[in-house]
Amino acid sequence: DPERLTADWTQEVTPAVNEEPLCPQSPDMCVFQDRLWVTWHVLKPKVTGPGPPLARQRMVYYDLAAEPGTSAADQAAELVSPLMEVVPEHSGAATSNGSLAPYLDKLWAAWLETWIGPDGEPEGMIMLAAYEPWRGAFAKPVAWADCPVRNPRTVSIGTYGGSLVLLFSGLVEGDPEYSGDALWFAQFDGRRFFDVRIVRRLGSNT
Repeated sequence: DPERLTADWTQEVTPAVNEEPLCPQSPDMCVFQDRLWVTWHVLKPKVTGPGPPLARQRMVYYDLAAEPGTSAADQAAELVSPLMEVVPEHSGAATSNGSLAPYLDKLWAAWLETWIGPDGEPEGMIMLAAYEPWRGAFAKPVAWADCPVRNPRTVSIGTYGGSLVLLFSGLVEGDPEYSGDALWFAQFDGRRFFDVRIVRRLGSNT
């Protein structure tokens, strides 16, 4: 409620997942076509090999227009979509720190795909994909291959001035006097990234 600054509606969105409890991190959400879309990532244990657990971006939507059933089980079955999980394009990579926003009459998702590069240092890429309702899944993502940040730390998307805008954080390459995570800005028109610039250099903007 914007006047009382209190929540007047709450709903626990708990998809049925047959696994041990995992701590959800970095949630984001938006409303698109009578659906409340929610995204977050979890840390999943690696099956084989050393190294930290892998992150996986997940998404569900809650149907705001549907009529719920009488029981909690009916509500879960009728109102909450099946769980969607973002599979990385790179083998052994993680997907995390996602964001959601409507753009050009479509729902768009952004997330980070990260992996360990050949020099042993972490690398990453910002990915963008539009939801395809006739498939019930997101389309093949657009990878920002020439992003000036080698390993983005976070990404958030929204709309402004007819474009999908991105805010993300990451190191400024080639600047020996700078060690923090700068705040970056970019625009996306459905095909290309442009108007890339640094908004803030001071401190950590992750």
